[in-house]
Amino acid sequence: MQVLDASTQKLSQKTAVALGMFDGVHIGHKTVIQFAVDYAKTNNIKSAVITLANHPRKLTQGKAPDLITDLNARLEIFEELGVDYVLVLNFDEELMNTSAEEYLQKYLLDTLNAEFISTGYDHHFGKNRSGSIEMLKIWAERRNIQLVVVGEVDMGNEKISSSKIRQLIHAGNIKEANQLLGHKFKIISKVVKGKKQGTQIGFPTANLKLPEDTIIPANGVYSGNCSIEGISGNFRCAVNIGVRPSFDDGTYKSIETHILDFDQDIYGKTLHLELEDRIRDEKKFDSLDDLKKQIKEDILLSSRGGRSPTS
Repeated sequence: MQVLDASTQKLSQKTAVALGMFDGVHIGHKTVIQFAVDYAKTNNIKSAVITLANHPRKLTQGKAPDLITDLNARLEIFEELGVDYVLVLNFDEELMNTSAEEYLQKYLLDTLNAEFISTGYDHHFGKNRSGSIEMLKIWAERRNIQLVVVGEVDMGNEKISSSKIRQLIHAGNIKEANQLLGHKFKIISKVVKGKKQGTQIGFPTANLKLPEDTIIPANGVYSGNCSIEGISGNFRCAVNIGVRPSFDDGTYKSIETHILDFDQDIYGKTLHLELEDRIRDEKKFDSLDDLKKQIKEDILLSSRGGRSPTS
């Protein structure tokens, strides 16, 4: 998969383009992208996705919802879906003031050379979100570009939406969030130096740099798995997200990952973490022995795939 930016010259080969921001790349987003990937394969052209590196509302309103997936996580998922090109745009003053017509001409035609477009039913684009699906239909028809508009995607009786998934993650309901995402919730971050308190009690952890502008699940202990930059294999892990009340004063939030059956030095490496389920709340223990006993139970549950607090 090749990552492109706004300076990319026009691609020589025609493409099938999935148009949207795709924060979270949930099941609805995957449906839009799959139309482009399938069309590209059937017609022997390349598939492409347009995404934004940052949330538009941070610039337009001064505040934006936390991203469900940062750019690195999105790129990882796009590649898993079989996408050939990803055009990453930074939502800045220039893009904010680009008209809808200009946006389509510059990026869909002059950069991606699109012959097919798929998008969601509620997608808007261009200055002041003036570009609508109706406008896109007229624009595509005049240029003989095939357009597929994907309607609302439901799971059971519930609409799949980024806002609903954010609510679930904020509440620590990773298991249900994963069902709507269609993949495990991802955190991709660098391993940084910690206080080595985990090592001192016999349970070393990889401390992750907190991702910026990206949602952090509710405090608690989670089961999951991870892969590590430059090291082959996939590892089970138990993850503590929170303020470590048994050690600290509750002011510093951290993500600490105990990797099962692993003892290598990975400071500075990128860890790809996938959360599966929330095992329990974070809590303060009366003694070090009580803490050690609970950690052993957490690790055992993580090794078996985790357990929700109510199961």
